[in-house]
Amino acid sequence: MVALDERSGEFLAREENESLREEVLSTVSGLFNNAATLEEDLDGKDGGQGTLEQLLLVNKLSYRLFTTTIALRQSRWSF
Repeated sequence: MVALDERSGEFLAREENESLREEVLSTVSGLFNNAATLEEDLDGKDGGQGTLEQLLLVNKLSYRLFTTTIALRQSRWSF
């Protein structure tokens, strides 16, 4: 989960920032569609900035990334 801080969220919510909000939403909607590119979308390649990080930093939006692993007990994987 990616969360903007309160100040950045309020900044995006302003009416005069509608074009920036649309840009951020359209860019983010193209991310995380392929599990193989998850690390690139988040962290970038070869130590560079990831797509998400780059987008938020360029627009001076403060954010925090929350991650977790969920263990599935007694799950059965079959095809």
